[in-house]
Amino acid sequence: MKTIKSILISLLFIPILALAHESVALPSPGLTPESAFYFVDKLGEALREFFTFNPDAKAHLQIDFAAERIAEIKIILETKGVNAKGLEVAQSRLQEHLGNAAEIVVKQKNKGKNVSELAKSISDDFDANKEALKRVFKDQKRSLEAREDELKAKIREARRAGDTAQVEALVKELGEIKAQKELLELKEEEQEDALEQEEEKIEREMDKKEDAEKAIKEVEEEKQELLGIVVMDGSGSDGLTEFVIVKLSQIVAQAKELFAKENYVGAKQLAKQAEKILDEVEDAIEDLEEAKEEEDELKEEQEEQTKEGAEKEAERLENGQRQKEAEKQQEEAEEQSNEAGGARIVNPTESPSTSSNPPTAKDTGGYTFTITGRVMDNTYDPSGMTDGVLAPAGVVIRAIGPKTVTTQTRSDGYYTLSFTNTPVGTYDVCITPPSGYTANPPSGCENVVIRLSARNDTTLDFFYGGGRASHATIYFDLRRTGSAERPINW
Repeated sequence: MKTIKSILISLLFIPILALAHESVALPSPGLTPESAFYFVDKLGEALREFFTFNPDAKAHLQIDFAAERIAEIKIILETKGVNAKGLEVAQSRLQEHLGNAAEIVVKQKNKGKNVSELAKSISDDFDANKEALKRVFKDQKRSLEAREDELKAKIREARRAGDTAQVEALVKELGEIKAQKELLELKEEEQEDALEQEEEKIEREMDKKEDAEKAIKEVEEEKQELLGIVVMDGSGSDGLTEFVIVKLSQIVAQAKELFAKENYVGAKQLAKQAEKILDEVEDAIEDLEEAKEEEDELKEEQEEQTKEGAEKEAERLENGQRQKEAEKQQEEAEEQSNEAGGARIVNPTESPSTSSNPPTAKDTGGYTFTITGRVMDNTYDPSGMTDGVLAPAGVVIRAIGPKTVTTQTRSDGYYTLSFTNTPVGTYDVCITPPSGYTANPPSGCENVVIRLSARNDTTLDFFYGGGRASHATIYFDLRRTGSAERPINW
């Protein structure tokens, strides 16, 4: 690799025949093909061409029109994008103008006139326009690449925030930008190929010496541009072999030797051969850059996934620890409840559905279980210290949750809610007081959370009234509305 870099740097000191083309200031685009009044622009150019009589002036006028088309391409890409319909119109007219200029040169030669000076002048203007067009496409490519980088940064932020919907939307937009960049490169290649064909027509009419000089100058400029990228940025240096660099230098040196010996045809052929090698090297650099970019994206995505997985694992462990602590608290509450000797639930102090012990993810199957209880009329003993008297039979009891089950009290005041193939989860067991009665608790409902036992996957735990039990027994008290209390006879 050090050898390759040494050769690259040494090549920078090979003298060139001329400096690179100066930047061309594009004219104002005026109306573009995207405008409904574009025909006015075309009409004006047709009139200018009609009133231009000198052949040389007509040829240069076509080059001026070509510069306007390039300005149109620039403004369309910047405002409408590569998919704009007007872009194809502007590109087609650009090729037409350059073809017209080449045709004028050929016609003048066929009339017996010496067109070498005209051909050289048109060729120089042609090159300037070609460089301007290349710069337009390059600027648009950089704009799309900047948008790519912006979207990638937003995708990383959305992934860190866990916003899946935002990630999907941004990834979709990023794909559209990449598609635009690919289409832009395709259009640029098609345009270059078409312009080169017209350029060759003009070059054939140039003086052989000038033609060869121009070819060598162009390959030197391209080489300097490429080496500047490699040495300054390090882009694609891994793909440049010593053989390619040495071969390129030899060909350019041979072209210069032939030019010095006035073998202009041979010098041009070698210069064109070197130009093809440069094109292949540029393609290789682009491929390497794309591969590196894809590798960086994949690495970044893997890092994000690893980080996300670590965060989820930490969250799982934390939830597991909280669940163990909650189960321990429930066991202690159950032991205290059993020691107190009472399973009667009146106005529970905690709703299990909002506690730290919700049904687990595995609670998804169908199970068979029952919830039982009794309804008493405690009109004259609202404290519930006595059993009261039997409530009327037929009081409606309903369990509402993943599945709704309804039953009625029997003549002895007892009821049974039977669940078959039922999902476990949170249920509200509610009483519908008969006419003339109110219920205790006032809401008329008790909350029960049913889930698989943490100790045995084949049994169920019932959480209600702040405790845990292996079965749910819910008692309801009724009281007649408007009845006064009376002393209790002990």
